[in-house]
Amino acid sequence: MSLASLDPENIESLLHVDVAPLCFGFSHGGLTYEACYSSQGAEGALLLKARIGPLPYSTESRPARNGLLTIMKQANDHLGSAFGLVNNEFYLLCRRDVAGSLTSLGILGTAVQHLLPIFPYLDLVFYFLTPPDHLTAGDVSLRPEWRPKVRTTGFRKAG
Repeated sequence: MSLASLDPENIESLLHVDVAPLCFGFSHGGLTYEACYSSQGAEGALLLKARIGPLPYSTESRPARNGLLTIMKQANDHLGSAFGLVNNEFYLLCRRDVAGSLTSLGILGTAVQHLLPIFPYLDLVFYFLTPPDHLTAGDVSLRPEWRPKVRTTGFRKAG
């Protein structure tokens, strides 16, 4: 069984998931999420992942870097594991243990239930970064107001 074979008109086809793991993707709020559910016996786990963008270096913007690291720390302290860094890339990375096997609707409901408390933190993150799905090739993720200002005046010639 795959997601493509699920028939939304036939609710019975949504009631039992016998695929392990079941992985799917979706987009919301400028991010593309990957979700993967796996179960073994009476225990299961739902993994959620979304690339948010590069963490700016201190030379790019110390205030933006510090702000994003503070948001990540506060979110992880409040929600448990929610955000992480992988090769200086800011990610939503979370795993939720679930008891028993879930139906297809239960998997989607668990994903939404886990993401809802994360959205306010994402709003804060997007104060500094442009969501990846809103960028075109060559665009910089760091919002312009957080980039250093280039001085074009004020230099005096020696001599």
